[in-house]
Amino acid sequence: MMNRRPIIGITMYAPNQETKIGFTTSEAYIEAVHRSGGISMLMPPICESYVPDWLDIVDGVIMTGGGDINPCLYEQNTSSPCYSYGINDCRDKVEFRLAKEILKQNKPCLCICRGMQVMNVVCGGTLYQDVSREYKNVLNHLDTQTNSNTYHKVSLDPNSQIMKIMGPNPTTVSYHHQAVKNLGKGLKAVAWADDGLIEAIEHSEHPNLIAVQWHPERSAATDPQQQKLFDYLISLCQHQA
Repeated sequence: MMNRRPIIGITMYAPNQETKIGFTTSEAYIEAVHRSGGISMLMPPICESYVPDWLDIVDGVIMTGGGDINPCLYEQNTSSPCYSYGINDCRDKVEFRLAKEILKQNKPCLCICRGMQVMNVVCGGTLYQDVSREYKNVLNHLDTQTNSNTYHKVSLDPNSQIMKIMGPNPTTVSYHHQAVKNLGKGLKAVAWADDGLIEAIEHSEHPNLIAVQWHPERSAATDPQQQKLFDYLISLCQHQA
């Protein structure tokens, strides 16, 4: 049993490519880790060679939300319907290596929104580049008029780890225009929105991986079901140490 607080690595946005200002991440991730008894270590996407050193230091990882993955990484292109929001090749490169090493080491990991999409693509899966144009009868997963959150229920696989963690019928904060299309190797869908879009995935060979399409950090301070995802990550880190 570890005699210190677990250290959780948190991925970050790259600087704005025009202004070159700021590596950033939402304080909500850091606060959720703090409530669970962990310490956050921020991991800016500067250089992929940092990844092994990060993973030597941290006990677990949160792969956070953010901009779109470059479609060429799942054999598509931007001529498909796509906002091309926030594509950053350096972030893709760093986080793809990070995801591969997390799988190799079975490092405890919570993937959120973009983080889930990164993990899916790394495992050979694909994405809908824009669900409002590519998916029939889609729910409003992002309020494009105000560029703000939407809220909806998700249905969980009753036999999944995420059901054991959260309990049934969580209300989720949604903020995404892309989603998992074809699942990568070893991944299984364990949660769905009412429109059928995949909302969470687990890995058949890596039980320490949980990935959700929604943003639990945005409501975890007031919603115990969402905070449980961060509590579970911390408990995994304590158990492995």
